[in-house]
Amino acid sequence: MSMTISLCQLELDLIVDVAKQRYTSVSEEDSTFDLEAIDIGLDLGNRKIGLSATMREVLDSIRQLDAKVYDAFLYAYQGSFKEK
Repeated sequence: MSMTISLCQLELDLIVDVAKQRYTSVSEEDSTFDLEAIDIGLDLGNRKIGLSATMREVLDSIRQLDAKVYDAFLYAYQGSFKEK
């Protein structure tokens, strides 16, 4: 349950970031959530936790918001899930 919440929090953070970029004059800081996505992916993969329907739905939304963050999660999750 806590990992679902972490994914949802990541999604919300991305939504806020996209909104800031579109609707305010934000400086050119490159805010990235790749490391957070990797951390969540590694945690889920190491625990051998399969993705629930809710997690998949959130990941679809993350993929639409920022494909790099989605790719980072997927790489970490799949890599750690296969280990051992």
